[in-house]
Amino acid sequence: MREARDVMSRIAAEIADCLACVRPESLEAALSRIQAAPRVFVAGAGRSGFMVRGFAMRLMHAGKIAHVVGEPTTPAVAPGIYS
Repeated sequence: MREARDVMSRIAAEIADCLACVRPESLEAALSRIQAAPRVFVAGAGRSGFMVRGFAMRLMHAGKIAHVVGEPTTPAVAPGIYS
């Protein structure tokens, strides 16, 4: 059990280190764009793909229309046709 806690603590510390490198104004700009968008399209491959799928699901839970690029049900990505 102790080993699992050590691993989780290390993961949390690495995430905190990554977040410390992101400027708050960058996060605010991304949040504003996501909130203003009628639909959000995300893309990733491999482990990043798993992460963007989770992110798209969280966006959906928050009430946004979100799609993962490359999935069979994802509509065409084009400016202005969904607004």
